[in-house]
Amino acid sequence: MIRKSFFSRYKIGNKTAIGKCLSIILSLDTGLDVNIVTVYFPCYRSSFSYSNDLAECLSYLEDVLSNGKPSVIIGDMNFPCDFNNEGFSQCHNVLSCYRVFQCDEFINSENCIT
Repeated sequence: MIRKSFFSRYKIGNKTAIGKCLSIILSLDTGLDVNIVTVYFPCYRSSFSYSNDLAECLSYLEDVLSNGKPSVIIGDMNFPCDFNNEGFSQCHNVLSCYRVFQCDEFINSENCIT
C-alpha cells in the first residue's frame, strides 16, 4: 500500500518472470531518483533449478543497477554470507561490480535473524 501523495513520486519498474524481484524508482524531495529493489531469492538447494532461479534474480538486479541511480536492495537473500555458499558467491561476484556489499559486520547481536 502506498499513500496517494506518493503516486507522483514513484514509477513501478519490472519484476522477474518467477516473481522473486520487483523494483520501483522513487523520486526524493531533492529530485534524486533512487532504485528500490525488493528481492526474495530462492532457498538454497543443490540443483539446476536453483542455479537458474538465482541467475534470473541476479540478471534482474544487474539490469536495474545498470541505470546508474543510487540503489537500495531489501528483502531476503536466503543464504549465509559465506563464500563457500554458491548463492553468496554468485551474488557477490555480480553485485561487487556495482560496489554493493553485504553489511553483516554491522549486526551487533549474536542473533543474525532480522
